[in-house]
Amino acid sequence: MARPGQVVAERYRLLKRLEQGGQGEVWLGADERLEDRPVALKRALHDGTQAEANRIKKEAEALAHVHHPNVISVLDVVQDRADDQLLGDGDIGDAWVVMEFVRGGRTLASLGRVTPLEAARYGAQLAGGLAAAHAAGILHRDVKPANVLITDEGFVMLADFGISRVRHSDETLIPEGKFAGTPGYIAPEYVRGGAYTAKSDVFSVGATLYHLLEGTTPFGVGSGDALIAKARDGAAITSPQNAGPLAPILVQMLDHDPARRPTLSTVREKLATLSGDRALGTEAARWTRSQRAAVVGFALVVLAGVGTWLALGLAPGAPPELPTDGGGSAADAEMPSGTTSFTSMIGDEATADPCALLDTDAVAEFGKTRLDPGSDIFNSCHLLVTEPDGAEIEVDVEIYRSDAEPDGEVDMIGSIGVVHDDEDLPESCGRELFLPDDVHIISVEAARERDGQADLCALADATAQHAARVLNAGQIPRRSGQPDLGSLIGLSACDLFDAQTLELLPGVDAQHPAVSYGEWECNWFSTTSDDRLRVLFQRSEPTQDGQWLKLAGHDAVVQRDAWDPDSCLVSVVNRLPVPTGGEDARAELVRVLVFNDDPLEQRCALATRFAEAAAARLPAG
Repeated sequence: MARPGQVVAERYRLLKRLEQGGQGEVWLGADERLEDRPVALKRALHDGTQAEANRIKKEAEALAHVHHPNVISVLDVVQDRADDQLLGDGDIGDAWVVMEFVRGGRTLASLGRVTPLEAARYGAQLAGGLAAAHAAGILHRDVKPANVLITDEGFVMLADFGISRVRHSDETLIPEGKFAGTPGYIAPEYVRGGAYTAKSDVFSVGATLYHLLEGTTPFGVGSGDALIAKARDGAAITSPQNAGPLAPILVQMLDHDPARRPTLSTVREKLATLSGDRALGTEAARWTRSQRAAVVGFALVVLAGVGTWLALGLAPGAPPELPTDGGGSAADAEMPSGTTSFTSMIGDEATADPCALLDTDAVAEFGKTRLDPGSDIFNSCHLLVTEPDGAEIEVDVEIYRSDAEPDGEVDMIGSIGVVHDDEDLPESCGRELFLPDDVHIISVEAARERDGQADLCALADATAQHAARVLNAGQIPRRSGQPDLGSLIGLSACDLFDAQTLELLPGVDAQHPAVSYGEWECNWFSTTSDDRLRVLFQRSEPTQDGQWLKLAGHDAVVQRDAWDPDSCLVSVVNRLPVPTGGEDARAELVRVLVFNDDPLEQRCALATRFAEAAAARLPAG
């Protein structure tokens, strides 16, 4: 039996027992190796076997890779035999999980009913925290109001991953045969014996928000058995009466069919928009780098003051909720870049090296290989394979953002889902790698212009397998060295216009651009018409076509409707030539396109004005 003053694993001194529940007891402790830093320790209950202790250790180690402002951090996991005199030879002692100690003793369960605005804000934060956990490959499996802490500063923190398991893995981290979750909040498909997936966590987030708004679970009140029966039998969920503008997204989250539920990225974005706080949603990733730097700097100041309660879903003074046959936790992934990272695999998008996903040796059997990093876009890289008969194959990898679901059979390589291209074409073969964050996809394509001997699909498979191995090993390597100060690679396309310039596009929504991977493309839309402004960064060989002119000291060329009959393209040269490592010298170009129904001359005049404003913000030419 643990006691005050006991030192766990010769490091953590127990100060005060805070709670005791079905999953173990929680203590306030001091880390004696780090100047008595306050920590929370959970003495996890287990069956006394080494296998069970190893399960707890494996789970805690997985959780230690989750770093997000809305998730309690796991710091350590240890075994302790403090009472050796009471233990038999076969006993292994206690398993302790060490976590951060955070201020604010309340849980969402203690708040009572809240307004739709408050529920949207809490829900956006919760979705972001779950997204981070899913990015690390973790499902929570017991999201409910009592497992979400709220700090004095108004941040929610997801806690008690007590029965989580590794996502995309057949190996469960909970003992076989136990029911995971809390009646009323657990997804119907899991109660019926189906697989627990990321969409199951989405249901639990919806059920948690339903509780905040309505005061009950989506299935009403009743015994645990009664609530489970309702979920299993497909009982209709009572429509929310107090959700206001949250009702549509909430109803979708609580759909009995997981395929019809939205992804966490959609949930977070819609809730953030409804809350009025763009920093909470996907649009945080769409802010410019300068905007994000200010927000993150402020967040660090705020979070520096967080540090005094504990990291489990047990509120002081409140009895713990006991799940049926076990109990525990769950999660799904995706987080704004500029906080910790979009994912543990991609990290900062601008510095992730797509060429690190290619390896000449991995495909050497197909012919003579050469890496060509000089792709037209910064988030792509080429590998060239020359077959013995001289036929040349281009293997391309591209990293991009998408919330698309896999379309077709998924082959798992570690935590990476690989989907084959539906089309079987003689000149190309493709694969798509779905990362566990539900944010990023990596495309692989092998293509050639004339007949050859090599099996393009075998080549695409070899490339996809190597890329998956790189990703499963940890964060994708960074680009070598620092980018040149004058390179577009370190800039954001969204930073090139101020609000006054954007008003040149009639009815423009200046605050909500659509932003691509790395912020190397930005699109603004009119709210009163189909007009659009598109800006993207590319590399390209110099063109001889079009009308050349000088804009803010930079060479530029107007190519009128070169890309689309309803557009006008103006390309501003950032620098020339650009060493790419390939055979061709390519310029870095800022492509500015305006789409509208105006006569071509007027459209090009407007595109030129935007291009001149963009050129003025580039490094001196």
